[in-house]
Amino acid sequence: MSEITRERLFGFRHAFDDRVTVVLTLTALTLFLLAPLLILIATRVANSTSDKRKELWDRYRSWIWLALFILIPVLAGAFWTILAVATLSFLCYREYARITGLFRERTISLIVVIGILLIAFAALDNWYRLFVALFPLTVALIAIGGLIPDQPKGYIQRVGLGVLGFALFGSALGNLGYVANDWNYRPSFCSSSSRWNLMTSLPTSAAIYLVIESLSRTPVRTKQ
Repeated sequence: MSEITRERLFGFRHAFDDRVTVVLTLTALTLFLLAPLLILIATRVANSTSDKRKELWDRYRSWIWLALFILIPVLAGAFWTILAVATLSFLCYREYARITGLFRERTISLIVVIGILLIAFAALDNWYRLFVALFPLTVALIAIGGLIPDQPKGYIQRVGLGVLGFALFGSALGNLGYVANDWNYRPSFCSSSSRWNLMTSLPTSAAIYLVIESLSRTPVRTKQ
C-alpha cells in the first residue's frame, strides 16, 4: 500500500482542515448538548406523562448513537466511511428482506449480499470501472438466481424485489460510500441535507412536541 493510498483511506489528521466540517461538527455537538435541556423544558411545561418523557429520552439516546455512527467514521478516514456505509447497506437490506419476505429466497439474498461486498471493495480500491459494472452484473445474476428454485410462479416478484433491494441499498448507498474517495469528501458528507436533518431533528422534535402539547391544553373558545 502506497503512502498516498494509506493517507486517503486512514488519514484523519486533516479531518478539520475545512471550515465547513468544523462548523457542522461543533453545531452537532452543541445541539446534542442543548437537547436534554429542551426535553426537560418541554416535558415540564407540557406536564407530560412518564411514558412520553421516556419516549423523548429514548429518542435522544438513539439519535446520539446514529450521529456517532456517522460522524466518527467520516472524520476518521475514507476506509471507515466506506465501511460504515457498507454496514448501513447490510442493515437496511436485512430489514427490507424481513419486511418483504425476500429472506426466504436465499439465493437472491446471497447474490445481493455479495454484490454489496463487491461494491464496498470497488469503493475501497477506487476502482471506478468495476464499481459501475457491478450494478448490471448483479442484476443479471439476480435474474439468473431466481431461476434456480425452478418455480415459475412468483419469479417476477422475487427478482423484482431483489433488484429493487440491491438498487436501493447496494448501488445507491454504494455511491454514497464512493464519494469518500474524494480528498475533500468530509464537507460533502457533513453538509448533505440528510445528515443535517439527522443532527437537527431531535431538538426540532422537542420544540414541536412542546408546541403541540401546549396547544392541546389550550381550550377552544366558540362564539355563542
